Order: sequence, then structure tokens, then C-alpha cells
Amino acid sequence: MAWLERSTAKMGYMLSARDLNIIWGGDERFWRFVPGDGHDSRFQVLAELSKVWWLEVQGQIDCRLLSPNTNYRVVFALKFGERPYGWEVPIKFSVTTPDGEPVELEECLNERRGESQGTNGGWMGVVGGEFTARPTADDDDDSHIEFDMKEVAVLFSKGCN
Repeated sequence: MAWLERSTAKMGYMLSARDLNIIWGGDERFWRFVPGDGHDSRFQVLAELSKVWWLEVQGQIDCRLLSPNTNYRVVFALKFGERPYGWEVPIKFSVTTPDGEPVELEECLNERRGESQGTNGGWMGVVGGEFTARPTADDDDDSHIEFDMKEVAVLFSKGCN
């Protein structure tokens, strides 16, 4: 989903869960794709985590869709269910630009769950990294940024009941 920010005349871009590569996302024992609530989400389909030990969500955006020479932020929109568990371990976030520069962050989401309660439908925005969109040629097929959110080291189960 793309939009033009009226105040700056710059492009913004948002990916749906279906546009992401979610490891184990095709197995309903681990992830389910559920209808989005029009009041609660901008998308018709959301990814709902049941339980995983290996958390990895990857995506990419074609920089030709973005405004050049503009700073952007990759933000993961997360919402925890009633009884989440396993989020005590740090989750790693990374963004890799077309020139190969990785930006890596780590955050313990369990500590942030409280701030999402009662605000914006319980959704929490977690910044995965920032980058500047560089000017690209229309025929430049390699002008994308890659990003991911993962926890594959501790292998505690993570999920929601």
C-alpha cells in the first residue's frame, strides 16, 4: 500500500502480512492468516502467530517506489493477544540497504507490551531500522532494501494463547 504524505509530498509504503516471507507461515500449526478488522487494521488479512520456536519474518521494498533522498523507517506493526509468552528474549531487527549497509537493532518486546495496551487498538510499532532512499534508475532491478525480524538463537517457544 503506497500513499503520498500531504505535508511533505513524499511517498510512504506499507506491506501487508501476505507480502512478507514468514518462516513456517504456510503451516497453520504455527501461523494463521486471519481477516483484518476494518477498525483495527489497514489490511484485509493479518498474520496471527500461534506458536513458534524459530521466529523469522523477512521482507523487501523496491526503492524505486519511494521518494529519493528521503529518510525512511522500517516499522513492524505488532499486536499481542491476551496471554503472550516467550517474548522475554531479545528480538533482532535488521535493515539492509541496496549498497549492502546493514542496520541492526535488538529489543525485548516483553518490556514494551504494556505501552501498547489501550492505545491505537493495542497495536505497537517497533522500529526495525532506518535508511535513506537514494535516487535510482527506472531500470535498476537491484534497488531494494531488505528487512527482517527474528529470534533464532534461544529457541524458546513464542506465541499467544
